[in-house]
Amino acid sequence: MFELKVTIAAVMCLGVGALRATGHGTPIELTVGDGALHVSHHVDGYPAFVFGQQQEESDPQGPFSHPSLGLTLLWGLPGIDITGMQDDASLSLEVLAPGADDDLARPLRYWSAASRTVQLPPADAELGLLLADASYTALPGAATAPPAEATLADTVAGETGFHNHGLVNFAMPYSPVPPAGLYGFFGRFRSDAYEPSEAFLVLFNLGVAYDDLAPASEALWASAYPGDYDHSGLVDAADYAFWRQQHGEQPSLAGVGADGNRDGVVDAADYTVWRDNAVDEAASAAGTAPEPASAVLAAVAALLLGRRRPAG
Repeated sequence: MFELKVTIAAVMCLGVGALRATGHGTPIELTVGDGALHVSHHVDGYPAFVFGQQQEESDPQGPFSHPSLGLTLLWGLPGIDITGMQDDASLSLEVLAPGADDDLARPLRYWSAASRTVQLPPADAELGLLLADASYTALPGAATAPPAEATLADTVAGETGFHNHGLVNFAMPYSPVPPAGLYGFFGRFRSDAYEPSEAFLVLFNLGVAYDDLAPASEALWASAYPGDYDHSGLVDAADYAFWRQQHGEQPSLAGVGADGNRDGVVDAADYTVWRDNAVDEAASAAGTAPEPASAVLAAVAALLLGRRRPAG
C-alpha cells in the first residue's frame, strides 16, 4: 500500500481552485510555431513529449472530499505555461488512445508497481480532468474510446505568460483504493487558431518509487508508439541506430529503451518492431540481420525521411 502525505483524517471539501497555488512543479510549455501548437519541457530524466514530475512533486494530494466524486486524490501538476498564442484563440485538450496493441490502446494508461510492467488499467480505476468550470471528464479504466474533447478556455486572454495551474487539475476517485502504479494519458492540445500540438503523455504517480518513474514512463510510451526508441516523434534511422547500440542488453525495466516488445531484452524481435513501424523503404534496406552493418545503416538513413507519430 502506498502512503499519502495527507491522511483520511485530514479530509476536507475541495474546489478546483484550491490546488492552483500548491507546489509549482514543472509545467507543460505550450508555444506556437509555423501556425501550430507545440509542447516541450525541461525536466531531467523524462523523454521528450513525456510530462512527469520529480520526487515529491509527482505525488497526489489528498484524499479530499469532492462534492460529486467523493473521496478523491488530486494532482495540480503539471500546469500549462502558454506563450505566443493570440488572446482570442481557444484552447482544448484532446485525449488519445494510441497503440498497435488493441488491448492497451485505451485512454487510461497504467504501469503496475506490483508487476513492474505496462498492463491494462484496473477496470474500476479512473482518472479524470477537473476543469476550471468544475466540469469533469472521466477516463475510466474499462473505457476503450477517448472522451469528448475538453475545452480548457474559450479564449486564452489572461491565461498566458505564467505557470497556469487553474485551467485543469487531475482527479482520481479513491473508493475503491486504486492499486499502486504510474497512471497517465496521451493527449494533444487543439485550438481554433492553430494546428494541433504533438501528441504527449502526462503521468501521475501513485506509490511508484521515484527512481522508477522515468524508466516506467519509457515503457508506457513504447506501448503506444512502437519503434520510436529515442522518443523523437519519428520512427527513423536514429531509432535503428539506437536499437543496434542496445542489442543484447537487458534494460532496467521491460519496455525501456529499444525493448520494443517489452520482454526484458533487446534482441532481433525489437528490430522487427522497428521495421514494422518504419517506412517500407527503410525496412527493406535494413534487412533482417540482428546486427546490420554500418553500410546498411547509412542506406537506411538515406532512404528514411521518418514517419511522424500518429495522432491516435
